[in-house]
Amino acid sequence: MKKRPYKAAKKTVNKRSAVFYCRVWKTIYAHIFLAWP
Repeated sequence: MKKRPYKAAKKTVNKRSAVFYCRVWKTIYAHIFLAWP
């Protein structure tokens, strides 16, 4: 019973976190490239 909801929740979290991390990494790389002269 514990494994099935965990996997379902993990899939939804992965979809949401994928978009979230994509935005975060874009901003991080932008700051890094802007910081370099």
